[in-house]
Amino acid sequence: MNGYTANGQKASGDRLESLFWQMMAGNPVSGARGAGDDRIPQTPKALLSWLNTRQDAGPKPEPIVKGTAGFMVLNGLCLISLKGYRSLSGSLAFKAALKKARGIVFLVSPVTDSYQPSDACDTFINALTTWIPDLPEGKPIALQIPVAAEADPEALTHMLPRWHEKGLRLLLWQDEGGGLPRQLMWQTAKMGIWNHVYGKTLFPEECFSEAPAATEATEANESGAAVGQAAWIVNNPNIVHSFEDFTDDGSIRRDPPDPLLSYRRVTPLPGEPFVRRIPDPLLILPLLATMTPKELIRYWVAPDTSDLRVLGSQINFHFKRPSELPPGVMEEIIAMVDAGGSVDITHVRANLERAYLIGYATEDGCIVGNSSLKRPRREFVERIRNVTGLDFTRFVERGYTSVRPEYRAMGIGAKLLEGLTARAVDVKVFSIISEDNLATQKIALRNNTRKIATYFSDKVGKEMGVWMPDHMIEADWTNLT
Repeated sequence: MNGYTANGQKASGDRLESLFWQMMAGNPVSGARGAGDDRIPQTPKALLSWLNTRQDAGPKPEPIVKGTAGFMVLNGLCLISLKGYRSLSGSLAFKAALKKARGIVFLVSPVTDSYQPSDACDTFINALTTWIPDLPEGKPIALQIPVAAEADPEALTHMLPRWHEKGLRLLLWQDEGGGLPRQLMWQTAKMGIWNHVYGKTLFPEECFSEAPAATEATEANESGAAVGQAAWIVNNPNIVHSFEDFTDDGSIRRDPPDPLLSYRRVTPLPGEPFVRRIPDPLLILPLLATMTPKELIRYWVAPDTSDLRVLGSQINFHFKRPSELPPGVMEEIIAMVDAGGSVDITHVRANLERAYLIGYATEDGCIVGNSSLKRPRREFVERIRNVTGLDFTRFVERGYTSVRPEYRAMGIGAKLLEGLTARAVDVKVFSIISEDNLATQKIALRNNTRKIATYFSDKVGKEMGVWMPDHMIEADWTNLT
């Protein structure tokens, strides 16, 4: 894509953005993809069939392209150069193209010696403030954002909600070494915007080292920061919905390096995400006219076929005593808890083997989420009593909740908690949730669970909350926070 095609990266030569800039420069393009009846489909199944047909048929012999200086229509998408946006304000051809297009794409000119990321950032901000009033309603919009050290995330924070109201559905985050604005990307994902990240050597060599495992905790130096960012990219599919690593040999990597995956030691899910079959992120835009990122990211291609399946559509929930677990399930749950990375693994096996009840969710033969009601260790009960005055000697503790990244935001954790609590007929339940773990607190609140006390844990160095189901709270335990 932009910034890499100029350096001769042949892997991206047939992408819409690459064709756009080549034709904008007046260069002839053989087999350019065009408009008319070759528009990009608007459903996952139709797009997969379209991609397979085009792959079998080979490139089209002649380009079918409409356009003028500053914009062009390819495959039903109107691609616009942000650098030349001022020349389009009075163009009737441009207005007609916008009206007919299935989507609108704003691109930043390729980075060259004379046009640096800082220039691209200035162009981007200036153009965005100008364009908002003139955009037609009802068209999905894609924006390319150069992420450089000179970028100003604050300016984008105030601007992107207005663009979302106008139809912004896809952000192309081009990493130029400035570091991704993670908080902003989390906000755009919550808005319902698809985040696509790409860059030159997005995954440095250290990402492929098995020992030590690459995690976000390695960010103490520049190399560690790159590995930490890469780990964040591949382990948060609900924030970074798709990504591409432009390698030094000219290829594009869409599969994550195994050492980066936090759940790499659990049974892999069958198949692969549908978006990894899509050779150009701009082909995603028409799908986002009728689908949300949460819906689209759940589409997977079944192994050894071209059949699509939807993650989460056939989940089964199980609640069993430790002695009732089928062979291999205990080991997989321990691996899931370890992958979650939020608890000390030292006592996990012993605690699960003596647990009151274990809940887990499965789909296609894989465990996708789990939780438990465990019997707290005596030392832990005494420590809690000393700092809160509460005695949990005959209680069970909810804990060891882990959900695969691909299955998050589906309500699995909440359903496991609900099922476990409903089956705790002869015991009372409590849970310990750190004060900064807002996601787990939301799950607790949705299940009529309330915080009854707080304390500072010297072991983890943070404030912790003690939570219980409303109907199990004693009358004199309500004002301990």
